[in-house]
Amino acid sequence: MKKIIYSSILNLVLLAACRSSSSQIERQNIQVIEIYANEIWNNRDFSLIDSLIGEDFVDPASVSGEKGPDGLKEVIMSYLEAYPDLKITVEEIVADKNKVAWKYIAVGTNKSTGEKKTFNGIIIDKIEKGKIVHRVGVWK
Repeated sequence: MKKIIYSSILNLVLLAACRSSSSQIERQNIQVIEIYANEIWNNRDFSLIDSLIGEDFVDPASVSGEKGPDGLKEVIMSYLEAYPDLKITVEEIVADKNKVAWKYIAVGTNKSTGEKKTFNGIIIDKIEKGKIVHRVGVWK
């Protein structure tokens, strides 16, 4: 009987340890997205792109089909050219292993028209070794 109890306790401890490790990775992946939104988009620190975006990054659903850090940087720069005061707010964020889903709202003023525009979207990023490597999303 003692052997069964000890075995059960050991299994619970191992399960908790695995979940704890997974939770830590999920927290780190959430931080990647928070840094991406706040530092790159909001603070315009483009020096961080190479450290957060994988060389094999792809967004297969995008119109421009951006690939790699340079492709994504071009997309970001084009948005900021049109909306120089654009700010992103991450409204919700959840992680499961190496995937992070995040809901955002972005507000900016169109440089040409002076019209204030709001973008809403949801993105699911796959993160490997601390870098975003795959993205799908919808926005309006």
